[in-house]
Amino acid sequence: MAILLTGLFYFIGEIINMEKKDNKPKVVRRYDYSIISDSRVDPSTGFLVLPARATRTGVFKYRMSDGSIFKELRLPEEVFAYDSMKTFEGKPLTNGHPPELVTTKNSKKYMVGYTSDKVDKDGEWVTTKAFVTDERTIKDIENGKQQLSCGYECELELKTGDYMGEGYDAVQRNIRYNHLAVVDLARAGQDARLKLDSADGELVEKIEKEDENTISDKHIEKIPCEEVSKMVKIKINDVEYEVKPEAAKEIERLQNQTKELQTKVDKKESNIKELTKIKDQTEAKADALQAELNAEKKKSSEKMDADEIKSAAKVRIGLLNVACKVCNDEVKPKLDGMENIDIKKAIVKSKHNINLDEKSEDYINAFVDAVKADMKDKDDTQGVGNEIIKNRQDGSTEDNSIVEARKKSMQNDSEAWTKPLNEAL
Repeated sequence: MAILLTGLFYFIGEIINMEKKDNKPKVVRRYDYSIISDSRVDPSTGFLVLPARATRTGVFKYRMSDGSIFKELRLPEEVFAYDSMKTFEGKPLTNGHPPELVTTKNSKKYMVGYTSDKVDKDGEWVTTKAFVTDERTIKDIENGKQQLSCGYECELELKTGDYMGEGYDAVQRNIRYNHLAVVDLARAGQDARLKLDSADGELVEKIEKEDENTISDKHIEKIPCEEVSKMVKIKINDVEYEVKPEAAKEIERLQNQTKELQTKVDKKESNIKELTKIKDQTEAKADALQAELNAEKKKSSEKMDADEIKSAAKVRIGLLNVACKVCNDEVKPKLDGMENIDIKKAIVKSKHNINLDEKSEDYINAFVDAVKADMKDKDDTQGVGNEIIKNRQDGSTEDNSIVEARKKSMQNDSEAWTKPLNEAL
């Protein structure tokens, strides 16, 4: 419901210790008036909601007690200053102006409501809403107490000048609001309802009247009972609200939609947990199987190493036996310190005077196989090898170093299967 306030303003100033000769700002108290032309009743509380075009900018004229006219300027930068407008939020509403500023010590005595915490700029006006919570004050408004007046303090700077073609004698600075009052309608020419002392001035701007008569109950528009009865209650997050049926229907639809979405989310989360459980179990089984496989590989590798060592030892002993049979006495003492390939070369050279430096190992192996084939008695060959081994054990040679070398070689051969293949060779 639109709330309209007429532009009827009546200013009464109470100037504290102000002298026109002093340019130092003085703290003064001001009361700005506006007519209530519309209002509404809150259906859930019965509170009366009053819109307020509380004050505006411009030059205001006051008649001092000596009959002189005093003009005060309210600049936009002062009226709409953030710090100033902020002081109008949530202010006490009073039935008539109290004889003192409203504070925590007397608020219970004077307060009949409060202003909104939202204060706006509307052109040259400062606007807000007031909520009347007191039953007696509501009745007073219905019976014709139809004016709002904001009470505030400001610093008055005695400074002359011209504003938009109109001269002024002082500028209001640092405006700080204290309360908003419901007062009787005041008209130019009538006695001011706030008594003035010798230092006060009475506003002399003529008020343009919307209606000479007291505004009747028809201006206080109430919501019909049947419309109030249509309101329904609905809970949102365990808090109960009263809303229109169509709004309740939409809220319920959204709540049901939210529940359905939450059910889907819960189901997906449950599926994720189950899949995660299966994944963990599968990974555990895979880790166990991998551990078993690694153990088998290690066991098989150890067995292969032992077999390879035994096979390598057998090959070397066979080569030594053949070499001892066919090599001359100059080569025999050196056999223990020779690699297998060198022993094979020694065997070939003992039978054939061939340069083997650029020959492949396959070539050399073929010659060694031919030498073995030429041996008539394999057992005799083995016997010669055994004789060499026996000589190593009893040290029956004149060269002690050769004996020691043979003993060492014999020991290495017997332990070769326990060592890695590269060491055994």
